Amino acid sequence: MARITWTFDSVSFRVKGADEYDPWFSPSSEYTLDRVLGGATSYLDIGGTTYTPLAFRAQFASEATRDAMIVKLGVTGTLSKDGAAARSGTATLLKTARVDGPSGQAFYLDCMFEYRP
Repeated sequence: MARITWTFDSVSFRVKGADEYDPWFSPSSEYTLDRVLGGATSYLDIGGTTYTPLAFRAQFASEATRDAMIVKLGVTGTLSKDGAAARSGTATLLKTARVDGPSGQAFYLDCMFEYRP
């Protein structure tokens, strides 16, 4: 299986345990169904599309690269991934939480992004 590289605002990383996470932001539509009192008629109001946040554990090549991502908290930039299902879009980095791996061997960060269509 090919290793997929992700990039956010020029910082590159891989997703640890990629099979456990959504591959991209999941869209859904907001809607309201109103039934007319005492009748068989109903009105469907379809609203805009919403996207669930994308959250995963990112693995970085070095501590410096991980630190470069941490300072991007609150930044809106281009999030992209390569591979057969390559995608790219504008997102805001909403959460970063440092996760310590084996000393000097793995540099992880729990990240959460909000899609900005």
